[in-house]
Amino acid sequence: MKRRTKKGTDAIKTTSVCPTCMKTIPATLAKKGEKVIMGKKCKEHGKFKEVVYNSNRFDEDLKYLKYVKNGKKRTDFSCDGCPKHITETCLAIIDVTNRCNLRCSYCFANAAVSKRLYEPDLKTMKEIIDFLRKSQPRNNAILFSGGEPTLREDFPDILRYARDVGKFECLMVATNGYRIANDVKYLKKMQDSGLGIIYLSFDGLTDETNKEKKNHNIVDKIMKNCRKCGVAIVLVPAIIKGVNNHEIWDIIKFGAKNNDVVKCINFQPIGFIGRMDPKEREKMRYNIPDLINDIDKQSNGNLTKDDFYPITAGIPFELALEKITKKEIIRFSMHPMCGSATYVYIDNDKITPLSEIMNVKKFIKLCDGYKKESEEKDFIKRKTSKLRFIAELKDVFKDEKILKTLILNLILKVDFNSLAELHQHLLFISAMHFMDPYNFDFERLKRCGVHYITPDKKTIPFCAYNNMYREKIEKKFSMRFEKGYIKPMGPGL
Repeated sequence: MKRRTKKGTDAIKTTSVCPTCMKTIPATLAKKGEKVIMGKKCKEHGKFKEVVYNSNRFDEDLKYLKYVKNGKKRTDFSCDGCPKHITETCLAIIDVTNRCNLRCSYCFANAAVSKRLYEPDLKTMKEIIDFLRKSQPRNNAILFSGGEPTLREDFPDILRYARDVGKFECLMVATNGYRIANDVKYLKKMQDSGLGIIYLSFDGLTDETNKEKKNHNIVDKIMKNCRKCGVAIVLVPAIIKGVNNHEIWDIIKFGAKNNDVVKCINFQPIGFIGRMDPKEREKMRYNIPDLINDIDKQSNGNLTKDDFYPITAGIPFELALEKITKKEIIRFSMHPMCGSATYVYIDNDKITPLSEIMNVKKFIKLCDGYKKESEEKDFIKRKTSKLRFIAELKDVFKDEKILKTLILNLILKVDFNSLAELHQHLLFISAMHFMDPYNFDFERLKRCGVHYITPDKKTIPFCAYNNMYREKIEKKFSMRFEKGYIKPMGPGL
């Protein structure tokens, strides 16, 4: 990103797309009051303006771009306008079907209504997994998505191949949960095949906020079956301003109450892709700072906006771990505007924010210092850097139990598995804001760490795929649509 000055106001040059024709066009980001506005002009379709962020967090969050270097290209990313992708695949997404038992209006996948059946056969699915393992050797996580993946009877076979042949350790399925609630045998079959996490689309706790999925009515059955089969849950609420943003803190409390099985809540502010009416975007537009502010207000300051940091803020710790373990670790070097997160500690339903456990900014600074000292030419400084790092952690952590666990199990023993006890009490609260044609920014795109892997052996960043490539890929690899092939299982079908 390059800054320029115009009429005394700093603006940032970037590249976007025309929401009408999707051609690549220049764009700028500039503060206007409490908002950051993207401005752009298409020669054919005129000017466009869109709110992309809040100005009170903008400069502070962008400071974390210093941890995202314009490094060498790691793989052949198929993304027009983005020839040199910076971030490797942190999470791979593989669509297994476009069949779905629901018809959610805001579905970015436009599932089940395209009049095409996209469902790569088992042989093709294995080839996709083989390509992913070869092209991204450090990647360890796959999210199988759709459509509704659990409509495939051979889905456990896909999971088993990813685990046994691909050697992927973290296997997840994006689901609305209806089959999981009603078919515990199928869930157990998936778990036996390697499934560890269900990525549960879950928009609220009431009929008002979850009126399209209605899976709040079966969530107790979903959690009961997941407990029985030893499968963790990530709650994934799509947040729409004026629809369910008033219920965010209640969702967090719900997750905390069920922390034995719910390990993460990943809020996703709505993106205007698919069947969403673009005329509604202005009143429904909602970004990550909006979400964080609502959490602060709804929790009465129990969890504040200062507890949240861009995902990129974790890189100093990842770099420090590399020095300790002598192994390269995948770096979550996404653009700071793409995601923010925090941890909370859960004990008897009490939610303790990260700020009461540790001083995050001090910790980041300490990790930065340790990395530099561990690379010192001076032999003594280099060899004693780890001891100094451990000693100074006492000034960072306020909770001795967590400090002891971190030091003994992670830093001294380099034992990740022994952190399981600590993670039993942690709830990860995150937010990912995926882009649409109105707020599309190639500076964000080239730092994307969430990538689709396609049947034609391509790696495509999430927002590029859903804005530019999904229809082409599904059309290219679709079969003839068979009426009646989709069996309704959800409400109102």
